[in-house]
Amino acid sequence: MTLASAFLKLDNAASSLEEHVGHLRWAVTSTELSDPPSVVHQWHDLSTDFDDLSREVAAAARLGRLAVNGRAGLQGAHTALARCQDCYTRLWLRFCAEGLASGGRRTLDGLRRRGPLSTWARGVADATDCCLEPLYEVGLALGQTWQELVERAWLGLLVQSPGLIESTGGAMVEPVSPVVAQDSDAPVSGESAAPSA
Repeated sequence: MTLASAFLKLDNAASSLEEHVGHLRWAVTSTELSDPPSVVHQWHDLSTDFDDLSREVAAAARLGRLAVNGRAGLQGAHTALARCQDCYTRLWLRFCAEGLASGGRRTLDGLRRRGPLSTWARGVADATDCCLEPLYEVGLALGQTWQELVERAWLGLLVQSPGLIESTGGAMVEPVSPVVAQDSDAPVSGESAAPSA
């Protein structure tokens, strides 16, 4: 996979997510009630936030795709990818904490079974469930795009460092691949994972 194809995959996944979240927003706002209960207001606010964040994810993915193929290059791609990751993380956390929270789901499930809001609640629950796969796909595409970006940047460093081979007397030095740590306790490339005494 190339960096351009990774960004294209991310752009497609983010567009799909934006579309599915748009369906959720429509499901939430499609019913007009004269005096809606608080759960309707909560879902209205939540779906608005989801919609805004999914649009930001998609816009950042598009900017990254354009940066790779344009003048902005790796720096522009990195900036766009970091923005996309930030918006996606906020969307994912909010979606899990509030959209899938057991209390909120129980309320929707209770409304689905009875009452005048049963059709509304069923539509909102179904639309929420349909967002899970696109959220997952964007997460995968983000991981692949970060990997491609790091590999391309690392290869750029090798190409820009021709003195490395000359300084070793012509012997080929096997470079150590960079390690992207996800937490502060992870070992850094070249360091032992065992604690030192």
